[in-house]
This record gives sequence, C-alpha cells and structure tokens, in this order.
Amino acid sequence: LERPQMFTPVGSCYRALTRHLGVFEDSSWPKNTDVQWRLLALSRGLTLDLPRPFRAPYIPGLTVLIPHYGESILLEKEELYKDRVSLGDGEVVPLMSWIEYRYDEEFKAFTSRMTSLNGSWARAGPRWAAYNDSEWEKLNIWASMRSQTLWRTVAGMMLYHQALECHYQLQGDTACSMGRSESWSVSEIFTCMVSMQMYPFFKAVQFQHTNMMLDKFPKSLQIAFIDYEEKGPDADRDMVHKNQKRRYFSCLIDKDCIQDGTGRREPRLRVELPGYPILGDGKGDNQNHAIPFTRGMFIQAIDANQGAYFEQMLLLPCVLGEFRSSGQTGQAQSRKIIGFPEHITSDIGTIGDFAAGAETAFGTILQRSYAALGGRMHYGHPDMMNKIWIIQQGGVSKATKTVNLSEDIFAGLDWTLRGNGRKIQHTEYFHLAKGRDLGFRTVLLFFSKLSAGTGEQLLTRQIARLGAQMGLPESLTLYYAHGGFYLTQFLLSKGIPMLVFIWLLVLLDDAESSFGAFDARALMMGASASSVMAKFLISQFGRVMLLFLVAGTAPLLLEISIENGLTFAIVRCIKQFVTLSPLHFIFQAKTIGSYVSNEILYGGASYVATGRGLPTERRGFIGVRKKSGVAGLYNDYASIAFYDGAELVLAVCLALMAGGLDVDPDLYASMGWWGLVLAMTIASWLWAPFIFNPYHFKTENLRKDLEDWIHFFRIRVPTGEDDVKSWEDWYGSTQLKAGEGIRSSPCAALTWLIYLASWYTVLVNKTQLVSVVYSWKISGMLAQVMVLMPPVFLSSGLCVVLDLLKRHRGLVLQDRLMLIACCVVACDVVEAVVTLSLLMTIGWTKCAIAGVVFKYSFISMLLVLCEVLFRVMKKETMDRGNVVVTSLERWLLAHRMIRDVVVSSLILLGLIPGALLEMLFDRSCGCKYTLHNLLVYRDPGHPDNAEETHAQGQGDARPRGYTSLGLSSVPVAGGDYCHSAGRGCSSARRRCSSPRQPRWGHGAPCAPGRGWAVRASGPSGVHGWPQTPAKVCKMGTCSLLGGAFPDGVFAASASA
Repeated sequence: LERPQMFTPVGSCYRALTRHLGVFEDSSWPKNTDVQWRLLALSRGLTLDLPRPFRAPYIPGLTVLIPHYGESILLEKEELYKDRVSLGDGEVVPLMSWIEYRYDEEFKAFTSRMTSLNGSWARAGPRWAAYNDSEWEKLNIWASMRSQTLWRTVAGMMLYHQALECHYQLQGDTACSMGRSESWSVSEIFTCMVSMQMYPFFKAVQFQHTNMMLDKFPKSLQIAFIDYEEKGPDADRDMVHKNQKRRYFSCLIDKDCIQDGTGRREPRLRVELPGYPILGDGKGDNQNHAIPFTRGMFIQAIDANQGAYFEQMLLLPCVLGEFRSSGQTGQAQSRKIIGFPEHITSDIGTIGDFAAGAETAFGTILQRSYAALGGRMHYGHPDMMNKIWIIQQGGVSKATKTVNLSEDIFAGLDWTLRGNGRKIQHTEYFHLAKGRDLGFRTVLLFFSKLSAGTGEQLLTRQIARLGAQMGLPESLTLYYAHGGFYLTQFLLSKGIPMLVFIWLLVLLDDAESSFGAFDARALMMGASASSVMAKFLISQFGRVMLLFLVAGTAPLLLEISIENGLTFAIVRCIKQFVTLSPLHFIFQAKTIGSYVSNEILYGGASYVATGRGLPTERRGFIGVRKKSGVAGLYNDYASIAFYDGAELVLAVCLALMAGGLDVDPDLYASMGWWGLVLAMTIASWLWAPFIFNPYHFKTENLRKDLEDWIHFFRIRVPTGEDDVKSWEDWYGSTQLKAGEGIRSSPCAALTWLIYLASWYTVLVNKTQLVSVVYSWKISGMLAQVMVLMPPVFLSSGLCVVLDLLKRHRGLVLQDRLMLIACCVVACDVVEAVVTLSLLMTIGWTKCAIAGVVFKYSFISMLLVLCEVLFRVMKKETMDRGNVVVTSLERWLLAHRMIRDVVVSSLILLGLIPGALLEMLFDRSCGCKYTLHNLLVYRDPGHPDNAEETHAQGQGDARPRGYTSLGLSSVPVAGGDYCHSAGRGCSSARRRCSSPRQPRWGHGAPCAPGRGWAVRASGPSGVHGWPQTPAKVCKMGTCSLLGGAFPDGVFAASASA
C-alpha cells in the first residue's frame, strides 16, 4: 500500500513555514482544523512515555459512568428548524442553519453520502422544509453528533467497544481459554452506564430517543434509573419506615429488556434503596445509586456534553496500564485517580471562544502544573479512578446537600487526605472532547455554580485538614488551584471600587481651594491631595500592566501554537482582544466575586442548570411577561453588577468635581492608564451583558425594550394571562423577600461601620474647622447637625401623610408608586440641599460633596436595615397594616424604585450610541449585516426581515425562518434571489443571468433573471459551488473531481 502523502517526513523548517506560520501552503496537510488537531494530538501522544499496555483478554474491566438529568438525548426537527411564526421573540436563526454553517464541509460530505446510499434523497441543501420525515431522522442524528447531546456522548464512549474489539482481533491471546472467541466478549469488560435520574418521568419522545440509542449501540450500553412504587401491604414486614411514603429502587435496563405500551422498558435488575435517594443536589446521588451496577475495577466519570475520538480510544490499554503498582498491589505508589486533558469543541462565536480558551487553560495547562506540584484533585470529567479503592475512601461523589455542590472534587480531596505521598496522575497522551457553554448568560450561570460550590468547599473539613497537613508548597498549590482563584476574582472585583473610595476620600479631606490660607499651607507642605493620589495611582496602573497582560496570555498562546501553529494562536488571541474579551472577563470576575462572597457570608448554594444551547436568542432588557417566565438582562444582573457600576460612575464624577485631575501635565498624561482601567470596569459592569446579547441593537428590539421599561415601572397589579410583571412584584420576590428571615452578617455590618466612620471623621473635622474660621457667622453645633443629619424627615413624613389620607380620606395610591417615589426623592434632595447650602455659600465645595456622600451612604444603610426588618418581620404583623409598617414599606419601595429607574436609564442611555452606530453603518454601507453580529458571532449576520418575507413568497426561495449567517439573499429580477459571498454589501449583489448556473444541489439550469447566482470570493466558491461554471457538476459528471454524481450533485472535496 502507498503511504498517504500527509505522512511523508518533512523538515522542521518546512513544517514551521507551512503548518505553523502559514507562509506557504502545504497541499498534503488537511484544511479541516479538527482533523489537524486529531492528527497532531495523536502524534504528540505517541512520542510520550507510554506504559506497557494490557493485552486482550487480560484487559481489566471498565465502566464509563454518565449522569443524565434533563439534557437533550437527540435533537428533534422542532428544535433544529422552526418556522418564523413559531420562533420566540428573540430567536432569529434556526439551530440547523447554525450547525450547517459551522460544519459546512461535513454537511456536504453527509449530503453526498446520503445521496449515494439513497437515490431519492432530497438535494435541497439548506432548504430545510424540502426534507421529508425520514430524511429528518438522519438530519437529527447528524446535527446531534455536532451538538452537546447525550447521543453524541454515548456514541463517543461506545468507541471504546470498537477499540477493544480491534485490540482483540490484532493482538489478542486466542491460545488461552479466556481469549477464545466464544469465551471473550467486549461487553463483559466494558460497560457504558448512563444514569438517567428522570427516566420514569420521561415523555413519549424521550422514551423513543432512549430506545433508539439502545437499539443503535452494542449491548455494552446500559441505563440505570431510580424507580418508585407505593409502600403496599408488605411494607411493615419489610421494615419500611412508617414516615416513608414510597419505596425506591435502583433499576438497570439494556437493549434486551422488553418495552411496555409507552416505550418504557422493564428493568432487568432492581435494588431497593433505604429511603428517599436524592439527599443532595442531585448529580452526586445520581452517580452513586448506579455504582452497584458498574462492572470492573475502574470507573471513568463523564459528563453528558463530552465526546471522543476513535484513535484516542485505541490507547485505552495503555491508560489502564497507568494503574499498575510499582511493587506489591496496594502500595502508596500505585495510582488510583488519573486525569486527562480535554479538547474543547464548542468554540462557536465570541463567547464560545472565550469559554473554550478558559477551559483549555484550566483543563490542560493548569492541570498539568497542578499534577506536578501535587495540587491536582478529581474534577469529575474525564478522570478515571480505581473503583475498589475510592468507594472505601470517601466515595466517587459526595452528595451532602449544599456542602457538596461541587461533588466530584471531594473524591480527590479524600484520597489525598489519606497521606503517604499520594498524588493524582495527569496523563497527556489521552484526550476526550468537551463542550462548553456558548452564551453570555449560560457561561456566567456556570461560573456562579462553581463559585457557590467553592464557597461551600472552603468551609469543609477536608480543606481545613489538607491546609494543616500539607507542606507550604503543596498548600499554596492547593489554594491557587481551588479557592484561591475565586477569592482572587473577588479581590479584583473589589479592588477598583476600593481605590476609587480612597481616591475620593483623600480628595475631599484635602484643604478647600477657595480658602487662601489653606492654599499657602498646602504649598509649604509640598503637594496637593490630587497630586499625591495621582502618583499613587500611576504607580499601580502604568505600562507594567502590559507585562501582566502578556504574562497572563502567554500560556494559552503557547499551548495553541503547539497544537495549531503560531499564526493561528496569534490570530486567535488578537481576535479575543478585538472582540472585547477584557469586558467579558471583568464582568465574569464580578459575578464570581459576588457569588463566592455571598456563599461564604450567607450560604444557600444550590445546583444551577445552565443549558448549553447555541446563543441564537436575544434576551430582553427587562423581563415583564409573566406568562413566559423569562427575566431580562437587567433583572439578572442588577444586584450583581449594575448597582455597583452606577455607584462607581457617581463616585468617579464626584472625584472629578473635587479636582481629581487638577495635576501637572506630566501626571495628567500618565493618568491615562488609570482612566482606561476605570472606563473598562464601568463599561463592563454596566453594558457587557448587552454588548454580548445577540441582536440587541436592532431598532425594533430596542423599541420593544423601551416599551417594556415603561410598563415595568408603571404597571403595578397585572390582570389576565398576558399581563406584565411590575417592578414591585420583581423587587419583592427577588430582593426584599419579606418574611423569609434575616440575611446579613457581621462582616457586612462591619463594612458599613468602617465606611460611614471614614466620612463621619472627614465631616466632623471640616465642620469644626468651619465653626472656628467662621465663628462669628456659624455655630459649630448647628453646622455639625445640619451636615450630618440624614435627609429622611421630609420623605418619611410625606409617606405617613399619604398613608393617613388613604385610610381616612380614601386616597387611591394604587398604580401611583412612580409618582410617590419621585415626590419622596424630591423631598430628600430638598432636605439635603437646604442642610448643605451653608457650606456652598462660603465656597467649601469639597466639604459639601463629602456631606452628599455621607447623606447618600446613611440613607443606603437605613434602606438596608429596613429590608432586614421586613425579612425578619412575621407575615401576620405585615398584614395588620398599621401606619408605621405601611409608611415604612412605602418609603422603602419609593427609594428602591428610583434607584432602579436611575440605573436602568443610565444603561439605556449608554446603549443609544450603539444603536445609532448600527443604524449609521446600515444606511451608509447598504449592508444587510450588523457590526454587532460581527462582534457576537464573529460573522456578519443575517438579512433584513423584509427580504426574508419576500423570499417566503417564492416557491423555490429560502425556507421560512431560514437566516444565512455567511451569505446574503437579495432580490433579483423575476422575484427570486441571488446568493452573494460579498459579506452582505450591495456591491456584491448581481443578477442571475447565466442560463447554465444551477440551483443548490441540482443540475437543472435556471432561466435568465431567476434562480440563484453565485459570486465566489474564495477558491471553492460559496456553499460548495466551484468558482467557474466549467467546474459545476452538470447532468451527472463533474470535471472538478472527475467522477459521476447522480442528478448533478457535487461534493466540495475528494474526501467528501
């Protein structure tokens, strides 16, 4: 056999110039990046020190354990392709179009293969409505294999079965009795165990998909689930507890089990459980109940969003060889947990690329270092462990509710706690695929779950004991690898506000510029407060930031350059910065810091189902529809980031008013780095969720957001099923939570005390100085009282008067909370201006600003105390409706509503420039794509709805609901559309005029002025079209490939 050209030995210089730098094209090297990675990963792995593999039939038993709860098993047509009428409010692109666009070459190969196998296969390309039901079954499987589905995970894990069969056929010991074909079976040593927690509650379509999976794959695939039945008359005899309502069983099914009328299979084995089985957060219990059904000594923990590659599965005998003891079985040197790197496949779009880069850094680069330093633990996937040892020393998964939210890591913690120099191995030559979250919200939900779990993990006895027993290097490694990362994110999120607080405090404590004697004294002392703070901030934020930026990016850059070449790595890193990765990671740090601190202070961690779908849906600004149950971006992140972002804007504005930039020109120029950091932090905390929200800046979407904003703050009591949720409903259910108990901590109280004490000290010193300097004009006691008095008397009196008028005069206050809130805050402002007017008249601006900050902070503390009071107050007391309670509630709601109105208005104003830029770009360039789509998807986008509607009226135009991601559909003469590869601009459109240009997948010619025309921008054209008509497949022949295809169907490459 002739060796393939790609395996021809080449020199290192040639390889660097062609494959790594891309200076020259290597015709023997495949263009598909996934194929490139698989070849390079296999070749790198084979150069490493591989242990002696096991030989069939002496390969020890292995069970792959996959917990499943609600993840998609197999995608359906309704999920992949929906008509425009049935699409959600925000969804624009059908999922099938996403997948076809992302795997364009593979879809062409799939179409060619289906056509060769089935001559009647519809050659419709992306016209999804043209496929019949039987063809959609094939399309569903094809799409599921390229999505994060259970089908893809099981299909990948079942490659173990094929790999072991290959080992047996090629090097099996058939001479022994165990190795004879009639004695040895792969199913006896390998089991793929899917633990389906919700199997008894499946719908008919889920039972259908499960049965399809069992019928498709070998008998090695088995399913464990928890079943239940009523106690029955034998409960007392079986000593079932009297308070137990049902009897629960761990059940096992496989493809040989019979089905009932609903598609559910009767279990082959049942093990009764000693009570209700779900004691924790679900996943740990789901894994543990299936352990009795596992076979063999080893378990590999796999998540339901992973995949595998056949060439990697062939290395399984070597991986199992890692567990061999260096001496007698049971010695400490014997490895019991082995971890592997993951290949992240979900790098679609900007957020997908960010998440993939972060997962590559954590799952590959850092784990390699942690294993060498002794700080690596078990992370659930795709680690392999010795079941016999682990179940005796802590278990595979801890399942105590809340404490073990991150259930998988405790297997590694408990194993390491046994001492004797035990370490967890990290093996580089074996890889599995891994899918990550793709949307901004789902990524943050994932990190919120990890942060809350880490907060609970830091409080456990395992961490305390490891910290006490480990040496300093190992202890520092453990800290950095686990809790240290999340605590560092918390410190980063608090660092900028703390510096702004110090900046403002020092500026306002400085001498007043309007008082000449102070100016002379300041000159004698050497420098003003603004200059001192400027030098301090410059020392922290300067050109050295670039060094930290390069140092943080270098590991990922080097890892990608090794895997895909230096050019690819540099381009990818540049793309990340251009697509605003700093804004995403700053907001991510804020989210992590919020969750980990709240968990340590208050507790209450719970499992969060993130979902890993493609980010094709736009999330509204404010969620107002009760029926949909979908919150908006403001509802999601108001308490996490938006409030702090608005307060940071206010603090910076006050610092500028206090002369924060009144410094020398040299210092002023150097303050640019500090300004850049402030601008990025504010932009991220206020606008990052909207920047990465798909289709957010479309004019019609922003108009709807404005309408929802008006309804949210004006409508109070909705009626009917299509009502909107009011602000009061949202605030009461998500932030106030009246009657649910106190949620505060001594640390929070201490923070408020230190903060108010700082401003109190500044104001007392300044007011005393005022009373001394202006003793003939101002009383010292009066000045201090006026400056320090919180502006709450007018507003609280107004609330009491309104409540009395409602009780005795029948004043209607319903649906008038906005008006009341404006009046209440106006009273606060008037009271604050009156009490500080004395300082303004004498020109003590800094003292007046400090008074504003103190009064605002004092009111904020009182509002927090009111919320705490309502949380601890009993519902009966609140329902009595006395004057004090109702007036206090109205005062609280008025201030909180104004806060949300101001913060949301600030965010909306900041979104206007983005909308105007999109509109200007659209009108000036004539493009049907948006810059925002280019940012979010790294792809130009989709055509206007008007053109799509026009296309829907034509018989052979694009299907209803289809949106092209890389091509534009533009009207041509005769009512049909022409395709353009010019990325959307009008200059790339042209009329379909040639009578020999076929439509997608057909050899039939189109009449002049009708059909689809192609203007190719690349060597292979668009959607597989050759660049010139001479290379188009015509009536069964293709000059490009030299082969015959039925009905003019062509393929893009010889591999197809």
